[in-house]
Amino acid sequence: MNNFKKIALCAAVSLAAGLSAPVAISQQAADVNVSSSAAAAAVSHGATAIVAADVKDVNESADNKVKRAYKVSKNPHFELEKQVKAYLKEKNLRAGGTTNARGKVIFYKVIDVDGNKASSDFFRQVELAYEKAYLSALKDFSNFLVNKTSSEISSEFFNDDSSNAGEFKNEKAEGVSKIQAIGEKILALSEAHLDQALQKAGVDPSQYSSRPKDEKTRLLNDVLIARTKSATSIQMSGITILDNFITVNEDGKAAVAVVLMQSPVTQDLALCLKNRVPPNLKAVGAPLEEQLPVNDDEKLSELYGSRLLIDENGPAVVSFGFWSVKKSNNPTIQSRHIEAAQKQASAIARANLAQFLSLSFSSEENASRGTKTEEYAVKDGKTGMIDPSVVEAAVESIVDEKSRLKASANLSGARNIVDWQYEDPEDGQIVVGVVLAFSMDSISAAAGLKANQNKRVASSAVEKNSESSESQKSRDAVSKKSAVTSALDVF
Repeated sequence: MNNFKKIALCAAVSLAAGLSAPVAISQQAADVNVSSSAAAAAVSHGATAIVAADVKDVNESADNKVKRAYKVSKNPHFELEKQVKAYLKEKNLRAGGTTNARGKVIFYKVIDVDGNKASSDFFRQVELAYEKAYLSALKDFSNFLVNKTSSEISSEFFNDDSSNAGEFKNEKAEGVSKIQAIGEKILALSEAHLDQALQKAGVDPSQYSSRPKDEKTRLLNDVLIARTKSATSIQMSGITILDNFITVNEDGKAAVAVVLMQSPVTQDLALCLKNRVPPNLKAVGAPLEEQLPVNDDEKLSELYGSRLLIDENGPAVVSFGFWSVKKSNNPTIQSRHIEAAQKQASAIARANLAQFLSLSFSSEENASRGTKTEEYAVKDGKTGMIDPSVVEAAVESIVDEKSRLKASANLSGARNIVDWQYEDPEDGQIVVGVVLAFSMDSISAAAGLKANQNKRVASSAVEKNSESSESQKSRDAVSKKSAVTSALDVF
């Protein structure tokens, strides 16, 4: 994308003034998987003017101040399902692809946490469960926009009730490879030598003869198998987390939930941040430090993912990352564990920032289901007895799912708002985290520093070249003088 398109992305107000939110989201869905979609989005969305109502809506959507206590429930998964539905109803939102007047699309997912609250790895499992919930909700979002599904159903029926149905036919064995034949000969030779050794020891080798193979003939086969393949792939910006939830019951079992949202406004602001072009702001919000619980470590330990906010300078993506600390009785080693956990939390926060700005997601799911009834006559290779073998109404249910998420973004200018550390009062587990922000003012600050750095480097290079020139002249003068002096010395 050239500079003209980048500027058009967030500056051409007249091109988008007549575009309503539902139309914008429809255009987004149509273009989402097309390589040229960025240019189309630049014309369709990027020029939207951000007014006071947008600022209020964006900042109130990012629920960062409500203290959420753990709920006591027999089933944390069901408890969270009810809690999320009540949350959406309170905000007059509906999940599952329904858009409201502002063009918001909502998806959420509840995931059980592996392990128990008493486990030393509990908070790590919580973070991983959040990532799984995010990925699952993103899959639903992607399927809503782009989905290719193929289905196949196959049926097979065979029945042999002939009078000789139970007879076994001696068919010639299929040919084997040369390597396999050599292997069988080696085994036969080894068996012969072992038999001789057993005979010398007074043991009957026939006691240890290999068992002949069983024989089987098919009498009945009734099979119905249905297979479905579903695939999705999107490239997207501006998917933000409305809120995240966690519930732990009295037995220590937990579940988490993530609520995702995207709208024309969030996509516009994400593209502006990504391309480092100021948006068309008609109103601004409060500073980030006033919108975030920067002095409440307990609250920060409950927050996950990225939130889109608008501060006094424009759009800002705030990302929360956390990781638990491995315990050690050695203070020096413990400090190293804290440092390692802090680095992991920072990596998670940066990944969340990149995912908001630009992500690529693909998913493939293969499902098969069916039923089969089979009847065989089986001849025991050792005894020669013939018995029927029946598999009645065996149900097949197999799901194979693979999802992949990639995100890449230039995060120069991302700044650290706060590092925090929280110790759980129940079991003493330590969690550390970081809150990062990627905003218009930090982008400008980084760009300014980089420009000054480039100027200093260029100035230094000019001075160095000048000094080199003067030094060369000086060396030339010294050389000439030395040459003359040498000449005089010769004489």
